[in-house]
Amino acid sequence: MPVFLVTQKHLLIEHEQGFIVSAEIQRLSEQEWVPIFTVQRDTGEPFQCSLRVTEREEVKSWVELNRLIEWMRNELEIYHCTISATDVDIHYRSKHHDSD
Repeated sequence: MPVFLVTQKHLLIEHEQGFIVSAEIQRLSEQEWVPIFTVQRDTGEPFQCSLRVTEREEVKSWVELNRLIEWMRNELEIYHCTISATDVDIHYRSKHHDSD
């Protein structure tokens, strides 16, 4: 399943509507962590997304795992998630209907 890149504003809207069904934190390298969210809307198939850097079509990553966890807890009220410590290469795609 491809991982779509969305803005933080878009992800917060998905959260407010209750569409985020699960979260995972994936290690990309020794000091590079990214969150991956599974979103399930009422009218479609689930999809996975992560945050993009606002000005560029690049994934937003965190150097400190603790800061990422705190952000997910405080902003998205996510208290449980899976953490994968295997280094992987994720293929990202732009989410074209993301209007930000």
